[in-house]
Amino acid sequence: MRTPVLIVGLILVGFSVFYFLQSTGGTTGARIHIIEKWSTVEDPTFTREFLADGKVIDSRAGQSITRNWAIFTKDMPVDGVPYILEENALYLSIAVPNGDLAYFEIVHVDNDTLTIIDLATKGSRTFKAVQ
Repeated sequence: MRTPVLIVGLILVGFSVFYFLQSTGGTTGARIHIIEKWSTVEDPTFTREFLADGKVIDSRAGQSITRNWAIFTKDMPVDGVPYILEENALYLSIAVPNGDLAYFEIVHVDNDTLTIIDLATKGSRTFKAVQ
């Protein structure tokens, strides 16, 4: 009798954790929403496509470059982050051509809009999903 109750309890806990990550913008939820092709509001000729395999493709005027990306938090940082990270914030790292990483805070992400802030320049960039 205890085994079915235990199994049901574990399933409920699993679904609760999944829902929490999805609804609070946890790294899993953000990763799902960010896997998309985006165009910047400021310059619609620039697109950034995040792929599920950790690659990102930046394109403009027929030229493309493929790099690596990752989502992280203060509690689950990537190595070598040179910035003070805030609690309950989501961050994005993207490899840049010289081999360094660029770091961004994900301010907003949903099915239609992605807004990030460059941690080095404090500049904000908003993207819209490409239909």
